[in-house]
Amino acid sequence: MCQSNYKPVISSIQLIGNTRTQGFILEREIHHNVNISLDSTMAIADRNRLENLGIFSEVAWKVVPLEDGSAILVFNVIFVYYSFLHVLMCFYKLFRILICT
Repeated sequence: MCQSNYKPVISSIQLIGNTRTQGFILEREIHHNVNISLDSTMAIADRNRLENLGIFSEVAWKVVPLEDGSAILVFNVIFVYYSFLHVLMCFYKLFRILICT
C-alpha cells in the first residue's frame, strides 16, 4: 500500500511485541480511533508517543488491509534490552553527578 491516498476505514488497532508493559499504558498513547479513515499524521504522532515512552528500541506502524475494504492499524514495538552492567553504569554516573553537585 504505497499509495499516499490509501485511506481505508480502520476497523481495529493492534499492538504487537508488548511483553512487559500493561496494555493500558500503551493504549493511552494511541489517539487514532477505530471506525474512521486512516489518518497517517495521527498514526505517526501515535508512533512518536509510543517511542517517547523510552522503553522501546523501535516502534513502527503499518496498515493491514482486510477483505471487506477496511484495515487494521498495527503498531510493532521492540523493547530496549539493557544488560545488568549497562544499568549499573547508569546508576554509577547518576550517583557521581549527585555527589559532585
